Amino acid sequence: MRLLTGRMHQARVHAAHIGHPIAGDDKYGNRDFNQRMKQQGLTRLFLHAARLEFRHPLGGRKMRIEAPLPIVTRTRA
Repeated sequence: MRLLTGRMHQARVHAAHIGHPIAGDDKYGNRDFNQRMKQQGLTRLFLHAARLEFRHPLGGRKMRIEAPLPIVTRTRA
């Protein structure tokens, strides 16, 4: 998804409209999927940017930041 503004609500609506709702979205998301995610520990809206690109506001240099999803392991007691 390429966001041109910082409006999270718009991203949520458009993602759901094209059939790819954001995980954890109680308003526009998939209820069954969200329930399964809650069982795995996801208790909030899960919106992650794997890559951000922008021009630095002072020098105008193109910035690219990448943040892959961390691998999370859970142990059950």
